[in-house]
Amino acid sequence: GYANVCITTSPSPKQLCEELGSLEGVLQADGRMAADFPLKAGGYQLTARVFSFSPDSEQRFYVREETEASGTLPKLYVEADFAQANGIASGDELELKLANTYQKFQVQKIVSTPEAISTVQNAYFWGNNSDFGYVYLPEEYVQMVFGSDQFVCQFLLKVDAEHDEATVLEDAKQILQQDQILDCFTSEDSPVRQRIK
Repeated sequence: GYANVCITTSPSPKQLCEELGSLEGVLQADGRMAADFPLKAGGYQLTARVFSFSPDSEQRFYVREETEASGTLPKLYVEADFAQANGIASGDELELKLANTYQKFQVQKIVSTPEAISTVQNAYFWGNNSDFGYVYLPEEYVQMVFGSDQFVCQFLLKVDAEHDEATVLEDAKQILQQDQILDCFTSEDSPVRQRIK
């Protein structure tokens, strides 16, 4: 399944996941980083929203294309619509601008994920267009890309069916500092749900 509660914050200590995970009704609490980076692919200058993920997280991918990991380049996954719009295939090399230097990565998988449906234009997104898309980064490369692996800026909570998501969200807000919370929603209010209504 997918996370029922999402809280976006300014960079916060990763260990808060343990505290959030101990809340009543929370089955799993994951944290990830997310930020926009310039991306070069196929001769195009693009912008990628890079999300970190760990293999045991609730993040789920539908793999549309995959290349066996090879070589020494760090790996990442590219969202399918963004890849198709820009001619990106698994096995391709692309470059992310980190600090003031471009770093090469290999595309290991082309994936679909429900959250990509929500890339409509709002205060946080530029909208679903060919110049902007989602890229997913295995957590082993988080320090290289984000400068530290001790912080996250999104908390994703999986809530059991017996508990009210809104109540869990309010409990989670008590753990996090109010001035750090930038956005939050339950599955009922999620951008994905709003998009497909």
